Amino acid sequence: MYRSPFEPVFNAFPNVPPVFHSQFLQSEPVELEGTMHRVWHKPVLRPMFWLLGKFGILVGKAGKNIPTTLVVKPTPKGQLWRRTLHFDEPVQFNSLNTYDPKIKRVMEWVGPGNALGMVWNITFQPPKTLLLVTSGWILRLGRAQIQIPNWLWPWTLGRADTTQHADEKKEDTIHIDLVIRHAIFGEMFGYSGTFQILQEENP
Repeated sequence: MYRSPFEPVFNAFPNVPPVFHSQFLQSEPVELEGTMHRVWHKPVLRPMFWLLGKFGILVGKAGKNIPTTLVVKPTPKGQLWRRTLHFDEPVQFNSLNTYDPKIKRVMEWVGPGNALGMVWNITFQPPKTLLLVTSGWILRLGRAQIQIPNWLWPWTLGRADTTQHADEKKEDTIHIDLVIRHAIFGEMFGYSGTFQILQEENP
């Protein structure tokens, strides 16, 4: 039986808004539709983000008011998030979320072969705010997993801070803000958007 990788974490949170249950805990595919109000990166780092986008690690473009869809799909390996940002040429950014019982954390895997994993520390601030903060990075080479030292990853990969806030009036709507901070470059990438739970897809 499918079990959401977020379920062990959410079990510790009382009175979570229904929209978060719909996004993170469903056993059937769910689609969210909305707008990225802003996708940005430091202009001086544009070549780096273009390259990261080509490798499916981040979004390599920047813009405002970008129509965006997110399909959350349960799979045998975990929960697949398929994002499509409708720039003039649409951009796809996909990731695989899994749960690691050893560290009791959700992992979000990106890149070719899902070789790069971000460890999320997830907390809930009642009544309507979910916080996801990077607490580590792991590199997967074949069957081997290499933990990037805590002293190193803030200077290389950086830390992502994500806030999801359930809308005050619309129970099917969330507001998302993400910022990636680097020990040298400071705030170097981010996006903000508003999304509505559209429907449950057929598998």
